[in-house]
Amino acid sequence: IDGCRGRTGHFNCPDLRLRFLRWESPGLANVQSGRQLGFFKALRLSDDRSTASKGGFKDMCLPSEPEQDRGWALRPNEDYNLTMFASPPKLHRIYLFDEEPTALRLAIFLTQPFRLDVVVDGEVLGGEYDTSDALRFQGSGAPRLPTRDDPHGSYAFDPHARRFYLTVKGGNGRLHGHHSIFLRMTQVVQLSLTLSVHASEFDGDAIISNLATLLQIDASRIKIVSVEGAGSARRRRLAAEAGEDVEPFAQLAEEDHGRRLQEESENKTTAVIQISEETEDVTETFNNAASEGNETDSSLDFSEDGMLDLIALSANITAKAASGELATALGSSVEISEMVVSD
Repeated sequence: IDGCRGRTGHFNCPDLRLRFLRWESPGLANVQSGRQLGFFKALRLSDDRSTASKGGFKDMCLPSEPEQDRGWALRPNEDYNLTMFASPPKLHRIYLFDEEPTALRLAIFLTQPFRLDVVVDGEVLGGEYDTSDALRFQGSGAPRLPTRDDPHGSYAFDPHARRFYLTVKGGNGRLHGHHSIFLRMTQVVQLSLTLSVHASEFDGDAIISNLATLLQIDASRIKIVSVEGAGSARRRRLAAEAGEDVEPFAQLAEEDHGRRLQEESENKTTAVIQISEETEDVTETFNNAASEGNETDSSLDFSEDGMLDLIALSANITAKAASGELATALGSSVEISEMVVSD
């Protein structure tokens, strides 16, 4: 690195400006959950350089049980991929210790589909912060991925790459842990389905309402995370199989053979829909996680009963698709290409 000079046992780099990013899983401690998170890697996209954090271990002579946390000294105003090689815990909290108005764009890899709720300062960040939500996002250009220019806490989930994108910013109070970002993962049934309706006529609110009525569940459990023309979705799959990088949420243009695909799919839309387990309000989880003495609270870890309910729900969806009830409820022919349950 330019400007660095070797010293005895270390390097002196006055021009290398690093800031500390801390990740933790509030609530359950290692000693109670038996969970070993292992290494957590941060990859800087600008130059493909990475570093990994392993956290505290018992053989490090710690005065108490090691916390579930990881940390990295990162260069600000960069994009990073975060990859955990173990199954992720339910709750996450992220701090960027920087008083200056810097920014990071994080992409957290998920081993399986989850719904993520985002809380900052006790406030649940809804669709106005979701850059994939073309109707509710407060900025411009949606649907798209968040950037470092977006507000603190802006987010989007790419269901194809299974990455959760998050904008984290520095500012006043950050050195004292203020304005941290709290994330809650919720187990889901994730459906990828194709409807016989043009993407421009796709009515997400009606789909959610009718699906909730059919399955006899609360509509708040249903979220549409991706909508695109079926031709674009097929082109995305072909590109992924060829090892090409595809920008999430981009409507992909067809090439030489694409006219036939476009004609076939001009009245078809592919949507990815998540149906989450029945759970408490996220603000209740946030308050429990922030309180001392709640380390054994069941709301701070995944529910086995919730997973079993989702498995039963997926079987119910399959049955209603086979009987034609799903198509009748949604007012369109329906083809389910994939259905995955968090486990």
